[in-house]
Order: sequence, then structure tokens, then C-alpha cells
Amino acid sequence: MASHTPQTPQEFIASIQNAGLIIVKQDKLYFIPLDLLKKCEFPAAFQNGTPGISEDYFFKDPQPNPNNPPPPPNSPNQPDPDSMVFKGLNKALAQFRVADGVSQAIWLDEVGNNRDGKPVSKAPASNEVLFLYTNDKKKIIVDMVKGGRPSNR
Repeated sequence: MASHTPQTPQEFIASIQNAGLIIVKQDKLYFIPLDLLKKCEFPAAFQNGTPGISEDYFFKDPQPNPNNPPPPPNSPNQPDPDSMVFKGLNKALAQFRVADGVSQAIWLDEVGNNRDGKPVSKAPASNEVLFLYTNDKKKIIVDMVKGGRPSNR
């Protein structure tokens, strides 16, 4: 497997002969083997076809207002709960470049704080926020006003 640890030229060439993903970040090239990528797959709560929004991973913002109940389930104003996070995340990722065989490849920097001091994951080149976390960093905030899209503010 390609890595930052020293490899012989033969080991490196053998490692990139497997299926995997080449990522370019600034002037550096990376190869991530498919076997390693499979271990990093997002949980089912993020995937297409997931019913509802998993409270294990997400915090719904804004929370429903008891004085203003949500519209009935089949109302045109009620977002379809099926795969809301997947659809919302896909919309957020759509602004990034499409690569050969890969819908999106986005580099995320380590979690930092936005202007309001809230923890966020950003794509560094565009400075776009992809995930906003609760203050304890244990859940991703999803914006229910935007149909379950991970919040960027």
C-alpha cells in the first residue's frame, strides 16, 4: 500500500497497481487503495435509502416548535425524510469538481472553529463549511429548514 513510510520503488509501484483513488491536494499526490477506502465508508445513516435522520449522528436544527407544529407528512411543505442527509450532502458536494470515476473528491481539514466559535469541518481551498458540529463535537447539525442538509452556519 502506498504510504508516507519509506518504500522501495518496487513496493510503491506494486501498491498503485491495485484499485484505488488518487487525490491531489495543492502540489501533493496521494493514492488511497480501495481496500482502505472500504474501511472508511460513511455509516448507513449517511447513505442513500436511509429512512429518517439518525439521532445517533445528527442534531436537527431548528428543533420543532411546539407552538408551530410541522406540516402533515404528505404535505408539499414537509421534506421527504427518506435519505434527507444523503440528498442534502449531495447538494453541498455538487459544487466541487467531478473526477474520472469519482463523483466528488474533497479534502477536509482538521476540525476548526468558524467566526462564531462553532466547530466546523471545511474544505480549505474554497473555505466552504461541509459539517457544523454541536459544541461537544458529538453530532453533525442538520438544517431542517433546508430539507436535512448538513448545516454550514
